[in-house]
Amino acid sequence: MTSVSASSATFDEGGTRYELVLTQDPNGGVLVAWPGGAWLGRFHKDGLLVTLAGKLKDRDRMALWDFLDSWHDRLPWGTP
Repeated sequence: MTSVSASSATFDEGGTRYELVLTQDPNGGVLVAWPGGAWLGRFHKDGLLVTLAGKLKDRDRMALWDFLDSWHDRLPWGTP
């Protein structure tokens, strides 16, 4: 049986509000959904942020990466 833990996070950066949904990725890492930006990605433990669907502006990518990296130890990590 697989256990899934999901959480949400909200932060503001540079005039943009980011409301994220974070959940364990069964392949390892954290799945990150930003519905307001129509974007879905995977954040790996090594800090790699990969887009799975949608597109990000550079400033949005940096804001998301900065936030995820600062919360690295508290994210709902999945294990493969």
